Amino acid sequence: MDSPPLGARSAAQPPAPDLLVTRLHPPHVRPDLVARSRLSERLRRGRRGPLTLVVAPAGSGKTTAVTAWLSQDRALTAWLSLSDDGNDPARFWAYLAAACDRLAPGCAESVQALLQPQQPPAPAALVATLSNSLAALPWEGSPERPYVLVLDDYHAIDRQEIHAGVARLVEQLPPQVHLVITARADPPLPLARLRARGQLSELREADLRFTAAELAEMIAAAGEPSLSEAALATLTARTEGWAAGLQLAILALRDHPDPEGFVAAFAGSHRYLVDYLTDDVLEQQPSHLRRFLLDTSILDRMCGPLCDAVLGLEDTLAPGRSSYSQLLLDEVERRGIFLIPLDDERRWYRYHHLFADVLRTRLHALAPEREPALHRRACAWYAAAAAAEPALLAQAVRHALAAGDTERAADLVDRSATLVWNQGSIAGILELLHMLPAPAIWARPRLALVLARATLSAGDLATVGPILARVASAIDGGAATSGVEASLRGWVAAIAAHEARLREQLDTAFAQARQALALIPADDQAGRGFATLGLAMTHHVAGDLAAASERYAAAIPLLLAAGDRYSEVVARAMHGTAALMRGDLAAAEALLGEALGRAQVGRTRLPVAAMALNALGEIAYLRDDLERAQRCCAEGLSLAELGEVRDAIFVGHELRVKIDLARGDAEAAARRAAALIARAEAAHIPLLAAWSRSIAAWADIARGRMEPALRWAAGYRPAAGPLSPIRADEFMTYLRVLLAAGRAAEACDLVAQQLPHAAAAGNSDQRIQILALGALASAAQGDRATADERIGAALALAAPDAIRRPFLSAGPPMAELLRAYAARRHVAEPLRSFAARLAGEPTAASPPAPAPAAGAAALVEQLTAREREILAMAASGHSNQEIADMLVIGVGTVKTHLHSLYGKLDARDRMSAVVRARALGLIE
Repeated sequence: MDSPPLGARSAAQPPAPDLLVTRLHPPHVRPDLVARSRLSERLRRGRRGPLTLVVAPAGSGKTTAVTAWLSQDRALTAWLSLSDDGNDPARFWAYLAAACDRLAPGCAESVQALLQPQQPPAPAALVATLSNSLAALPWEGSPERPYVLVLDDYHAIDRQEIHAGVARLVEQLPPQVHLVITARADPPLPLARLRARGQLSELREADLRFTAAELAEMIAAAGEPSLSEAALATLTARTEGWAAGLQLAILALRDHPDPEGFVAAFAGSHRYLVDYLTDDVLEQQPSHLRRFLLDTSILDRMCGPLCDAVLGLEDTLAPGRSSYSQLLLDEVERRGIFLIPLDDERRWYRYHHLFADVLRTRLHALAPEREPALHRRACAWYAAAAAAEPALLAQAVRHALAAGDTERAADLVDRSATLVWNQGSIAGILELLHMLPAPAIWARPRLALVLARATLSAGDLATVGPILARVASAIDGGAATSGVEASLRGWVAAIAAHEARLREQLDTAFAQARQALALIPADDQAGRGFATLGLAMTHHVAGDLAAASERYAAAIPLLLAAGDRYSEVVARAMHGTAALMRGDLAAAEALLGEALGRAQVGRTRLPVAAMALNALGEIAYLRDDLERAQRCCAEGLSLAELGEVRDAIFVGHELRVKIDLARGDAEAAARRAAALIARAEAAHIPLLAAWSRSIAAWADIARGRMEPALRWAAGYRPAAGPLSPIRADEFMTYLRVLLAAGRAAEACDLVAQQLPHAAAAGNSDQRIQILALGALASAAQGDRATADERIGAALALAAPDAIRRPFLSAGPPMAELLRAYAARRHVAEPLRSFAARLAGEPTAASPPAPAPAAGAAALVEQLTAREREILAMAASGHSNQEIADMLVIGVGTVKTHLHSLYGKLDARDRMSAVVRARALGLIE
């Protein structure tokens, strides 16, 4: 920017001889400066008010952002760069008047007359003189104030009388002048009052951070070779967008033979950053603050009590007194020393990553002997805090390891495994275990079993077996005392039972579960509960729902007594799922409600609650309450993904596919099914991969894409015995493919084979689906009697709980079967009414259909009463979803009726159908 600024009058008073003219000029704008329009726009909008505050640590680009904006803006500018010598009030006001004189000539002379050598300046008079001079500047009343006064580096001022004067100046600033203050910390001005009045615009550290795109522009402007997107992202993340850090990094990149490798290794130890942060930041602080910064640099995040503990001050603080470290943290934040608040309460903080790196390097160079003790104190504080907040345990383990105390770290994980497990985060358990050196785990068989169990829950079946084999070998080698040896062997067998079940090796699973119960002593309720749960789930997969329910009921009190909340919620959710499959939806909802209650800890719902939510969503889906089904599914998936509850993730995505299909959105269902296949294949569990491909085949049928569905069917081999829940899903899809391909005879044979197994297992859910699809197969074969028999049996099972979706999902052929069934004289209520409602026909209690209008005689086939009803609603402008909601039917059913009446009315779409119906007098 030229000097004087554009618009300043040449008659401006020269500054007093002892004032540095360079302080009155903004820094020169470099030609290679990256234009950051988002910041300039924020600053431009701020000109509508009296004050803009730009606050960020050293090197954040505060001054650069302001000068870049002013170089592009049309504002007339007065600039004052402050330093320590500006703390003398007389010099401060002399400098400020000299800066303002560039806008309002004569201002400096007026102020100088008030600055008597032997008397302190009177702030009120000085501010009034400045304000009156600036108020005389010409202004046309534009929204954006045309004059800008900048006080740069205001953090250099620490005299309260100066702050009071500036606060008065802000209050009395004329409406054509805008004040910009840059500082490393908030100045002691009435900022809260200005915010409340809407008179303050602010730019903070987060706003000034460079983005990866802006970094790319900076590198190009510096004439350096471009970096890959990955390297740009890495460098931006390492520096946290800090302008000085990026500039220093670019300087280091110059002529570097391996720029990408440099970026990968870039950290706060680089000599440019060390020099800058050490000389310009750390060494400028008082000694007590330097010691505090160095000693607390070992912490990834910090609060007052934690810092007190690390400094060894816990026992020296008087009760009720504020934390000494909190006072220091407040001071560090006020000074703008790269301290980032992590919450709105200003309780937790962290240092800027690069600054923390420099502090740690400095601590290690100056006092390496202090580091272990600092880490041990941090470990003790986090270990105590983890009792109330288990997520803090990882920090305790990290500090124990940093102190070189591997035994302490392993003990912490060993003693707290159940506590962390009950939070429902498999990822959290694995994170803790993977932090430990492998020998520390293998030396503790019980800890190795926790690793095996967590690995199993994460779905890594290939790794579970080797872990169990190594644990068994350690037990054989005498790693366990005789008193706990049987319990440990029992745990090995219990985990092996769960692994075998997931591999569909049911005989092995039963044998291992029973062996576990024979080995685990009665006082190990956690082990017996876990083994009983494994036996129950094996019965469940084998199709014996009665035995599964009995074992679930037995496992729940054991797990409750042991405090294994995670497994207890799993047992309750699976117990409810078994009741659902047995057709007792009321009992299922009660059991699932109990599971949700146990998964609620305070205001937090544990991720394992997803298993109960999925089952409740399935109940809502069966009843065709798709909105509730989706709500349960959405919450369940969110929790399952959060805690990496593998089974719940897969079941939740399958339920969402079924909801999409029920809503007629086959394309969305196909996309979700494809994603499910990818996830299952990534998990390397063949059972889940095969199951997910069957779900995709169902979506293909719904889209009318028979070729991929037939390809899937060609590789499917129906099981001869009872079907597990997953295998049942595959079987139903196979029946749908056969029916869609016109192979009804094959479908009839398979239905006849499987119905007895589903009946023997008491699996009402499977029976309804097999009966419904079997009825369609029999009807396609012309066997009306068998079709009626199967429809009647399916309705008898479904009616008490208003299960609708197995019928609605079968499409128009099922509607015809239901209409025909409801018309049979031998059918008794309430099955007749239920069948009629499902088919979209009036119930027995409904009024008779009106006689056709005279013009309706032209129709080859008359409209049904329900078609007339839907036609009238369509003519009134209701959407398919609104019609479905009002008639309490599925959207797919509405579409079926619409397509039927399109055919009868010889119409192409809804509009032409309405026009045609009005012409025939069918609707008004």
